Amino acid sequence: MAEIWYLNTDTETLDGIEPRYKIPFKDCVELFELSDDCWKCKSMQIPDLKTGDPFFDESGYIYVLVKVMSKELKTTGQRGWKAGWYMSPLTVIIAAQKLYKTQMKPLKIE
Repeated sequence: MAEIWYLNTDTETLDGIEPRYKIPFKDCVELFELSDDCWKCKSMQIPDLKTGDPFFDESGYIYVLVKVMSKELKTTGQRGWKAGWYMSPLTVIIAAQKLYKTQMKPLKIE
């Protein structure tokens, strides 16, 4: 299962942050409008979400990211994709609306 994360532009560590959803990657591609251009970095790294625009980078914008491991890609037969982090072009609001329509519920975070 791929993990869906909501990360702020200044995220440097995943300490104290949990994925919001776990969804098969094949469903994530259409749902979050992913393409190979959305790939940010390897799964063991933290994606650099800064744009270089100090006004925007300090705004606290939250991105929707999908983290997929190579095992998920191999077992589902997803070809042409690399393991790692993919940044969705969707806003958190649009992603949440699409997830609601598919009746996906957030993971229980304790």
